[in-house]
Amino acid sequence: MAISYPNQANPYTAYIVALPEDSRIPPRHRGDEGGTPAPRGSLGRPCEPDFDRPRNAEEGLAWFRWVVGHQHLFLYWMVEAEVCQRASRALRAGDADRAARWLGLATALRWGEIAAMLNCGSLPTELYQAFLRPKMEAVRADFSARSAQDYLALEGALEALRKDLSTFRDQPAHVAKARQAFRQSCTHWRQHHIEVAERLQPGVSLAVREYQRLREEGIGMSFPQYVDRVIQSKEVMAVYDRFFGIERVRMGLEEFAETTVRTLGQAHRMLALPREQLKWVLRGDHLLVAFLDGLLRREPTAKSA
Repeated sequence: MAISYPNQANPYTAYIVALPEDSRIPPRHRGDEGGTPAPRGSLGRPCEPDFDRPRNAEEGLAWFRWVVGHQHLFLYWMVEAEVCQRASRALRAGDADRAARWLGLATALRWGEIAAMLNCGSLPTELYQAFLRPKMEAVRADFSARSAQDYLALEGALEALRKDLSTFRDQPAHVAKARQAFRQSCTHWRQHHIEVAERLQPGVSLAVREYQRLREEGIGMSFPQYVDRVIQSKEVMAVYDRFFGIERVRMGLEEFAETTVRTLGQAHRMLALPREQLKWVLRGDHLLVAFLDGLLRREPTAKSA
């Protein structure tokens, strides 16, 4: 699969993209089973704010970076979840070599995700505060990344993998080494995530601020309960998807692979990273495509790791 660019005339057009409805990498030809299949290789309609559209080139690029940057991350989260699940299965089966290979791939993808996150958040704080944050707040006063269904799926896979690693007894040296590298990538992810969030949105998040307001009005939920019952409800996750131009459909592996490649082509238009971080994301993107190519060729292995 080759990375392609759908709109040469306007390279900074964000598009609505179709992703799997259950946040899982689909099997081959699933679109033939009914439901709403994704158009093969299509990025769909342009994704534009419902109101207060970008007024100049700077705002237009910020919108493109924010929307396409998140679409880029959604792809990472889905593929990482699948790779983590494969590592877990290998650990449960006692296959140390396979587990180490999947952990190696998970680590490389985690570093790619970190770089994609940094690239997405490579925005002036003032522009984020004045242009992007108000758009999210207008959609929902408690707009939150905790409404990202693909990341919630990844969190579940990460938690299961941590448990499987902790119960895998007498780990060979190469598994222990792979485990340590994976842990380090997760630690760096947390550090960079905090740095980006604090730079773009100092102070309390929209979700916390809205919850505090509701508490003053007498809401009878703790914040974790509010997150679970409201922010992570299907309705609110659908709102989050729509903001970032995501349509959830039944689709096959071929359609998902085409969408991935075209979305990567979009993301590569706005790479603005130091050399080391650029290496992380280019390697990670390569491995995303290589992994899907392996599935399409019916060779779901970790050779690329």
